Amino acid sequence: MDYYDSTLLRILWGLVESHAYFLRELSDDAIILWLLRTVQDRVCITSEDSQNLRKYIAKRICLIRDIIGTSRAGLSIPVIREHLTAPSAADPMVNSIV
Repeated sequence: MDYYDSTLLRILWGLVESHAYFLRELSDDAIILWLLRTVQDRVCITSEDSQNLRKYIAKRICLIRDIIGTSRAGLSIPVIREHLTAPSAADPMVNSIV
């Protein structure tokens, strides 16, 4: 299990939120590189921490894309409201569940 310094994580996620407008325009690789270099500019970290942070960012690139408001393909996933409401007793699917 990798260890992540909470200070590094706070800086990282703060950068994601505060620079969303900028990060939206970058590729996944560019986002990883920019976030890593920006964290390194703010805090002196070891090469091991740098490697771990790079892996951490790469594993969470989909979450980062979600936070900054874009998906990997630039498409948004629509929310289907019918699945968000509770089923009614009149719904045949509810009555068929035993």
